[in-house]
Amino acid sequence: MTTILQDDFRVKVETEVIRQYPATGVYGILCEPGLAGLYDLQSILKDEARKARVSLNDLKDDPVIRAFRDFYWRIGIDPTKQRPASEALIRRLLQGNEIPSINYVVDAGNIASIRTHIPIGLYDFEKVKGPLRLTMSKEGELFVDITGKAIKTSHEVVLRDDAGIIHLFPHRDGERTKITAQTRKVLIVSCRVLGITEEMCKQAAWQVVQVLNELHASPSEQVV
Repeated sequence: MTTILQDDFRVKVETEVIRQYPATGVYGILCEPGLAGLYDLQSILKDEARKARVSLNDLKDDPVIRAFRDFYWRIGIDPTKQRPASEALIRRLLQGNEIPSINYVVDAGNIASIRTHIPIGLYDFEKVKGPLRLTMSKEGELFVDITGKAIKTSHEVVLRDDAGIIHLFPHRDGERTKITAQTRKVLIVSCRVLGITEEMCKQAAWQVVQVLNELHASPSEQVV
């Protein structure tokens, strides 16, 4: 089972972020996931599609999705062209398109995001350097995203450590702290914007822990 190392992991939100984007923040949980069990992700996702609380046509009007769409407009991103991460996952699910399995932890994060509609970031905590803070980037800062693509930032909200940016808030994680098969300690970070309560953000992070436990190996299972 998942071992919780620190609940309500503190991430400082700097004053400039609060001033420009009130109610913006995150909820963090530091944990050690257990061993992955033998699970069929596509079967799980089909079940999630059957239980979905919103249709594809109504997805854009879901209050949680709408909150992140509105935030995208405020930060200069057209959400009809670049979807919020949770919306993109749910759209693929409801359209019947496959969501590929990445690894045990990322799969759990995707399932939790589908269930809660809230974007969730996952980070290899042993690769994080120093304290984390939500701040505004400088124009032209270099960020390497999870695919290895190098991006120069505008003046935008980012999650950073002492070594640089690890996340463009709330839509893109970085390559340096991505989850791999060697990851032992995972920092779960759920995103909060205007319209999302602190409790909703907290529950999204804890949903990842719940899914990790759902996918955890039983005593009789062996990882393949």
